[in-house]
Amino acid sequence: MASSIRGSRFALIKGVENLNETQIVKLDDLKKAGSHLFKAWELKEDLRAVFKAASAEEADDLLDDWLKASLSMPHPTDRRSKQKGAQTP
Repeated sequence: MASSIRGSRFALIKGVENLNETQIVKLDDLKKAGSHLFKAWELKEDLRAVFKAASAEEADDLLDDWLKASLSMPHPTDRRSKQKGAQTP
């Protein structure tokens, strides 16, 4: 997993339209590794789409989809608590 994360910073901050071939490959590596970073990048891109929507109705639909997708992401503190053996409330 660490090898797929190394060097991904610029790929993660860029918009999909600005990625070069190397960055596309890096994101593909993150996706194949099941990285939460890739899911976070997808969420970032989906949120950008909300602001680029052609109409308020389209933006509303995209935002609803984004909210559903973001709520399905595990929260980092949940993972840390489970790793330490602590009980979550």
